[in-house]
Amino acid sequence: MNIANTLFITGIIITCVSFLGFLGALKENRCLLISFFVLLFILMLAELAAACLLLMYERQIETFISTDLKKGLETSIKTRKSHNYTIEDDWDKVQKTVLGMCFSMTLFCHISRSGLGYK
Repeated sequence: MNIANTLFITGIIITCVSFLGFLGALKENRCLLISFFVLLFILMLAELAAACLLLMYERQIETFISTDLKKGLETSIKTRKSHNYTIEDDWDKVQKTVLGMCFSMTLFCHISRSGLGYK
């Protein structure tokens, strides 16, 4: 199970809960509205639990992500001479669209300090 599947399933669940609330309001059905409230409350508790877990394991997550990013950058630097454009294109795409300029600059400065910068 990867991030894309998790986000897809989460989106389906939120859409179903939202439709339940819409249908309950449209039909003015008390049972549907109570079900909507209960499911919404459960989703809020799940989000709160996820936020607490992210805060508790922040260091481990940061280490895991930075290690993975460093491995990808090292691979990209090593294979640059063999013109592995897929990895370079992936890094360019991450820096341009996903991470944004501010985070990319922070990441670049961190990697440059650790000796992995462009040589």
